[in-house]
Amino acid sequence: MAPESLQEKKYDSQSDVWSYGVLLWEIMTYGDQPYPQILSAEELYSYLITGQRMEKPAKCSLNIYVVMRQCWHFESCARPTFAELVESFDGILQQASSNPNDAYLDLSMPMLETPPSSGDEDDGSEAETFRETSPLRYQYTYKFN
Repeated sequence: MAPESLQEKKYDSQSDVWSYGVLLWEIMTYGDQPYPQILSAEELYSYLITGQRMEKPAKCSLNIYVVMRQCWHFESCARPTFAELVESFDGILQQASSNPNDAYLDLSMPMLETPPSSGDEDDGSEAETFRETSPLRYQYTYKFN
């Protein structure tokens, strides 16, 4: 969460840019939790105000990490706009296409086994169904028994 959101409850496109930088970090770490050692908003604000930021992910190019760091400027007015981010990524993609060996992120990581997010056991009291109604469209039906 952007510092101004933590401190002043201010949410705007520039705080969204901060969040976008965090999203990029999560993508580049294959879904790691950002700031795992931070337990509260107050701790996060104290961490950020000292200038500390998340480290560059192992599989992340320096160009993309530079964009992340730009998204994490403490002062919101110093962060790029989304239009500027589009331009930055356009440049990164053009550079990557000129060197095909560096163009793709290696996603050959082992799959993590994850527990179900909720009880998958059907106790018979409720039923949820998805019925295909046409290609790429589904109708959701929730029934109480």
